[in-house]
Amino acid sequence: MSLANTLFKFSAEDNGKVTYHIDETHVIFNGHFPNHPILPAVTMLQLLKAETERQVNQRLRLKTMSNAKFLKVVNPLKDNRLSVVLKITSEDNQFKVSASLSQGDRVVTKLSAVYTKSV
Repeated sequence: MSLANTLFKFSAEDNGKVTYHIDETHVIFNGHFPNHPILPAVTMLQLLKAETERQVNQRLRLKTMSNAKFLKVVNPLKDNRLSVVLKITSEDNQFKVSASLSQGDRVVTKLSAVYTKSV
């Protein structure tokens, strides 16, 4: 089971926006950081990949990441909801993804990446 499956729980989908809940009791927060949890950036990237896989119904691997911006700290104790918006285009067995991850009305992460089918 992947980290994305244990740390994030799918909640709802509405007009292209997908909402997940963060498990604020997850063991990852014991070290990042005790009593002051901050969602690690790598887990945000994993969530965006997992959501892309869900939408295209394919296992994927990262080919290139041309842009990744981490704009705000995510504290799951303040708000444990994250919203994902993806724009996916498919070409030559590749999926070009432009993504944003938001907590409430604050964009916390932006990503531009290309994924290929996993073998």
